[in-house]
Amino acid sequence: MRREADRAVLVQPFSGFNEYNTTLGSQMHGQFYSDALGIEAMVRAEVERRGETMATFEAAYDAKSEILAKTLIVVMVPLFGLMVALLNGRRGRPFVQHLVFALHYYAWELLFVAAGFLLVYGPTLHWLTAILATSGGAPCPSGSRPPRRRWRSCSPSS
Repeated sequence: MRREADRAVLVQPFSGFNEYNTTLGSQMHGQFYSDALGIEAMVRAEVERRGETMATFEAAYDAKSEILAKTLIVVMVPLFGLMVALLNGRRGRPFVQHLVFALHYYAWELLFVAAGFLLVYGPTLHWLTAILATSGGAPCPSGSRPPRRRWRSCSPSS
């Protein structure tokens, strides 16, 4: 069980799922502090200063943010281990035990949040992709009938 938990934290930076990342659009419009701090005005000023388009800047920001967010996991594990070691300093345990605890905690958190995401949004994503794929956006291949219901895929004609 411990080895699976260790692998979850070590593999997470290479997976497509990242709970610690927010896009530029989310930073500009979707956070509670976006309006209060004037994030959009700061971003537009930076885009103008660089002489780039907003789309180019946003793509570069999102790519860099994805890399930094995954790196954040690797950095947070030893820092959390250090914090736990400082809080439990009188017990005399070696730092490695606190590091292992931090590694297991983050592995559990990543798995728990990923499972929660799939439970909450998984059925929605399935229905959404099925509806988009069969609602006229993607035509059925020749020789097949359109679906009778929106969430079913194209069926071969008989």
